[in-house]
Amino acid sequence: MLKKISTVGDSSIICDFGENVDLNTNSQVIKLFYYIKNLAEEEKIKGLLNYTPSYNKLLINFDLEKVKSNEIIETIKSIDISKISRNEKFKNHILPICYDEEFALDLKSMEKKLNLNFSLCQNRKSELLIDGLKKQKQFFTCL
Repeated sequence: MLKKISTVGDSSIICDFGENVDLNTNSQVIKLFYYIKNLAEEEKIKGLLNYTPSYNKLLINFDLEKVKSNEIIETIKSIDISKISRNEKFKNHILPICYDEEFALDLKSMEKKLNLNFSLCQNRKSELLIDGLKKQKQFFTCL
């Protein structure tokens, strides 16, 4: 849920979704990001220069000669983010990981922190689902 809209300097606005850094909050940020992006591409709001999402905020930069901050703020306030639908497409990424001892200086500490046994990956191809990343539907493929 959008908690606060603030100006940053004279040509930027920040949309703050609160302090939580989680998938739900980030999903709201991304929905607003794409909505604003579409408004800019369709020139429904002129003068939008850049829109940068983070986990829980969206920064919008604009050209003062083409649009005023209050026009953007009023547009954002009129948006019901909960009604924005977005087809989320998840991608699996293959990350090559080297487990040679000379390069894997943090291997033991990572095994302990992630509660994994990386020796299962050595010398064979297998997929590991890392518990801490389940919610994000990410996985590492060990090579």
